[in-house]
Amino acid sequence: MIATASTPEKRQLALDLGADVAVDVSGLDDAAAVRDALREANGGRGVDVVLEMTGGPVFDGSLAALAPFGRVAVFGMAGRVPPAPVQVPSLMARSTSVVGFWLVHVLRRHGGLRPAMEEPARAGRLGWPAGGRRRRLPARRGRPRAP
Repeated sequence: MIATASTPEKRQLALDLGADVAVDVSGLDDAAAVRDALREANGGRGVDVVLEMTGGPVFDGSLAALAPFGRVAVFGMAGRVPPAPVQVPSLMARSTSVVGFWLVHVLRRHGGLRPAMEEPARAGRLGWPAGGRRRRLPARRGRPRAP
């Protein structure tokens, strides 16, 4: 698992939560630099799945870093910079996909997030110990800080 973050504290948190590598994206302002950093962190290979919440060049580089049949799931835009428009022919050329995800839709479903998370957590597929136990993060108050 490769994490991206703009501060040493966020990268350390990602490592503490189970990431294998944490890439510093704070000085990477173009997609090619992000793509290269992700592929280097993955042993020179394309990545299979990206959970993306930054936007801008981090999204663009993450999309470019995908291996054939790779997927990007977008669930936020914390950087408040929209990515470049996705070119459908480039998705087809590498058999990649992009999907949007909004947690509110899951929470509105009967049972909320619990049914969707129980089985993978029980099987240990979320990087959590078997049984679904995970480390609690300290509570944050107020709006998220701008980058």
